[in-house]
Amino acid sequence: QILKGLIFNIYRYFNYSYEDVAYDQMSKSVSGNLLTDIYLQNRNTMRVDEEDRSKVYLDRLDIREVESLSSVEGGGFSALVRWDVYGSVNHWEHIHYRCNSYKARLTLKPDKKYWKITDFSLLAEKRVM
Repeated sequence: QILKGLIFNIYRYFNYSYEDVAYDQMSKSVSGNLLTDIYLQNRNTMRVDEEDRSKVYLDRLDIREVESLSSVEGGGFSALVRWDVYGSVNHWEHIHYRCNSYKARLTLKPDKKYWKITDFSLLAEKRVM
């Protein structure tokens, strides 16, 4: 549940209209320099196209598989995970439904009273539909 919630938070914050709000909210789930890297990578992928006024909306995330899980120093864990993200792209007065599939190695550690993603290596990304 922790893993699913943190991964979903990476994407769901892009439903916010203001970039500073999205960045501040994402900082609750991702730590350090990794925050800026993930934010910029996803912002570029999910950006609104000014010309056709497109907007991406995220609906859900399904964890398909946790291939490996191991403890790491600092009370956290590392996981090799496959997940699917479902959403829609709205533009030119119509909607395209999408599903993208991802595989990544993530490290999660407790930070004060919250879990955060402290390391993220994207290994595969594929549009499924």
